[in-house]
Amino acid sequence: MAMFFLAFQVLAFGQENTVTGNVTDETGAPLPGVSVVIQGTTTGTITDVDGNYRISLSEGQNVLRFSFIGFQSQTIEVGGRTEINVQMQPETKSLDEVVVVGYGTAKKSNLTTSQTAVTAEEMEKTVNTTVGQAIQGRTAGVYVNG
Repeated sequence: MAMFFLAFQVLAFGQENTVTGNVTDETGAPLPGVSVVIQGTTTGTITDVDGNYRISLSEGQNVLRFSFIGFQSQTIEVGGRTEINVQMQPETKSLDEVVVVGYGTAKKSNLTTSQTAVTAEEMEKTVNTTVGQAIQGRTAGVYVNG
């Protein structure tokens, strides 16, 4: 009785690599809602309440982009790793050239209307329980209701 052995080689096309990890702030606290996107695509996920994420990358996809409002975006090459933990760094912007308006922000040099400022030192001169009380009467033309 003759025995035959057949050898099969399995070729996998379109393999996926699942990457998991945790995203924290500079103090190590978890960051929920961080956007994790595969660079060059619209495929992504967000971190859960504990800062954890899970995303599947197809063959050829090797870079993740982490972004969150108030933090510097980070682009990280996966390189075959299955776990990538990220510590986001705060994005600090100088506010001496930016004016906050009721519907967004604008550079001070681009405004054509009059501008005035109320400094923190001025507000600290009196006892205030609300922001409205702190700015009431500090500059001409500003009326605080509520």
